[in-house]
Amino acid sequence: MSRDTALSNLIALAQRQGYVLTDDILDEGDDLSLMDIDWLSSALVSKGVLVYDEAPAIKDTVSTSAAETYDYAQSDYEETYKKAIALSPESQGIIDSIKSILPPQRGEFDTLKYQVVDGNSYARQRVIEMHLRFAVRVAVSFVERYGIQFEDAFSLACIGLVTAVDKYDPDTDGSIGSFISYYMMQVINREMPLPCKEVYYPVHVKERWTPVYLQLKKDGCVGCNDLPCCKYEKEKIKETFPDISFPDIQEMIRMSMSEISLSELAENEEEPTTTSALEQISADLKQHEQTKALNKALETLTPREKDVMILRYGLLDDNPFTLEEVGQKYSVTRERIRQIEAKALRKLNTKKTLRILEENL
Repeated sequence: MSRDTALSNLIALAQRQGYVLTDDILDEGDDLSLMDIDWLSSALVSKGVLVYDEAPAIKDTVSTSAAETYDYAQSDYEETYKKAIALSPESQGIIDSIKSILPPQRGEFDTLKYQVVDGNSYARQRVIEMHLRFAVRVAVSFVERYGIQFEDAFSLACIGLVTAVDKYDPDTDGSIGSFISYYMMQVINREMPLPCKEVYYPVHVKERWTPVYLQLKKDGCVGCNDLPCCKYEKEKIKETFPDISFPDIQEMIRMSMSEISLSELAENEEEPTTTSALEQISADLKQHEQTKALNKALETLTPREKDVMILRYGLLDDNPFTLEEVGQKYSVTRERIRQIEAKALRKLNTKKTLRILEENL
């Protein structure tokens, strides 16, 4: 679902009930990135839609004793708790503790928010505790989308929760629910472990990887050993994300692959293969360094020249395209592709580019 479709659905919901909840935004944006969910919240506010953390109080005739334990959030978390325990049976104890916490009461946060700013430790603890179930929900969502461990996702969500409560300014930051959800998702997106754990990737790379991974998961490609050589999927990703180059697509695919241990490499062999496995890993590392050096050299070209060279020489999958095939891809003549290729080769033959290759090989 696109963010524009999600926005239309939320506006329709607001027209029916007069407002939307933070939970509604998260539900509608379940398949969207953190940036898109933040965009949804801002777009709703800019269109004058009321965004609440909890459903507005309804006038009723409940007794005082019943009102004392009234769940102002009006959200059923039982299904979320069941999912969390199914994902991580070891979390049963902490889930039971969170379930026992008194839910938000009418007007309670309005009373507490300025006390938190003034340094009241009880108020701070209470605000954090009343949002722990929200942390469970966000954690479950990330586990279902990215396949990370529930314990990791929940721990990171709690870090985001505490950070948000400490940073929240009730006079300028708007809805506390939107503010907390943003920090939770930001921390998880930045810190969550990737399937490929043996390589560290900076935050900005992980942020670009996230939507690509969701595309791979949607296409049923996550866990496929043939994915690194699948030209069809690479071209599909390129069509969906035209700003991402083919070398970056290849790297993001590698980021989406689980690491392989020596024992896994050898488990189906009749003879011990530790030595051959080490040799293969060494060869793979050398090839990786050579690929990085080549990518640096290709950065001296324009985006189109770079893509043409990658396709013409099969730099991603050892499957070179003909001039005619590349021309069809870009809707130009084969002669035009030949001209682009010739110009790129002249650029790559300069002293500057040769120096880049010498320094990195």
